[in-house]
Amino acid sequence: MSIIAEVKKWSNTVKQRDNYICKKCNIKYCKMVAHHINSWANFPEKRFILENGVALCKPCHKKLHNSYGNNCTKKDFIKFLENKKEIKTNKPLKTGSICNDNGLIGQKFNSWTVLNKFRIDKTYYCTCQCDCGNIGTPSLNNLKINNSTNCGCVHKNKLKLQTGTANPAYKHGFAKRGKITKEYKIWADIKTRCLNVNSKVFEHYGGRGITICNRWKNSFENFLKDMGFAPPKYEIERINVNGNYEPNNCKWATRQEQCSNRRQNKFITFNDITKTYTQWEKELGLKPTTISQRKRYGWCDEKCLTSIRSKK
Repeated sequence: MSIIAEVKKWSNTVKQRDNYICKKCNIKYCKMVAHHINSWANFPEKRFILENGVALCKPCHKKLHNSYGNNCTKKDFIKFLENKKEIKTNKPLKTGSICNDNGLIGQKFNSWTVLNKFRIDKTYYCTCQCDCGNIGTPSLNNLKINNSTNCGCVHKNKLKLQTGTANPAYKHGFAKRGKITKEYKIWADIKTRCLNVNSKVFEHYGGRGITICNRWKNSFENFLKDMGFAPPKYEIERINVNGNYEPNNCKWATRQEQCSNRRQNKFITFNDITKTYTQWEKELGLKPTTISQRKRYGWCDEKCLTSIRSKK
């Protein structure tokens, strides 16, 4: 388990143990923070001990650190609890104060049941319990105008009943979290290099006027239908390196085939056959760079390919 996961687990356990009630002002469910009684930095051996944690609301937590610094100790925390001065903010209204419920407690708004009412700055909120058991803090105004009707469980339950393509959140199934397919990644990379001006390789693609066709631009399904699944160790290649990404100009190719179809390649023609230097050298059994050296000396194409080096 990572340290972030451990901290989150410790924090949630402390807040649940204290029933989400601030130890300083006794406000419940008001954006709670799990505070280390003995500081995280100076007492590493007590970082994940539950007895070293306590639930505080955000205003009290901020006041504690403003008064005693970031490296608080247990003595500092006890002094803070004994200090009965009200927590003041720069704003005229007291943050997180419990208000007169005006008969709201126990009242039901759709799936919400009101537990209490509190105020943060000039906005009134209600601590509510959903029919499914979850706790939330929607604003009082959202409750009254039905902007908040539940914790989200109703929508989640609807999606659970609809599987596969019947689920409105379902698209194509090739970009699941942690299971992104090779074809989807290639399609996303094409869009990035052609359309995203912040991409490191944009100047070599979109910057040269190369783009992705409208059929593929907004539809991965069309891309997969036209290209099919990529064979192992194959990547997408444009047949014309100066052309766009479109069905008639793309194919799956090996790395070797891609290297033979680059703008930087130099070609040589012999008997009406045009190939790169490397392809001719492999076909004729010449050493690598032989043709390029001969071209530097000014040899013609035919002599570069047909001359046999005399043995000394």
